Amino acid sequence: MSSEFQETSRVEWHTPVDGLWVAETPSDYLGMVDLGTDGFVGTGATGQDLGVFPTLQGAQLAVYARWFLNHGTAASVAAEPETASLA
Repeated sequence: MSSEFQETSRVEWHTPVDGLWVAETPSDYLGMVDLGTDGFVGTGATGQDLGVFPTLQGAQLAVYARWFLNHGTAASVAAEPETASLA
């Protein structure tokens, strides 16, 4: 059984200044993480507060997960009318 994977976008994290990490793909802004006094603060692409995390990796995962869920949901919603009209 073979499984085909097609890469469509690569997430890159940039550090424009110390204590700030910005996530992007070639076509999307995912969000950012900044180092606050209580930990790493995750912010989604449209400014959603994703919380304060004890590690940079945890905050980055939250930013990516929020973008992925929103991105995947938009694609599913767009596909539903086509599927319904074919039935």
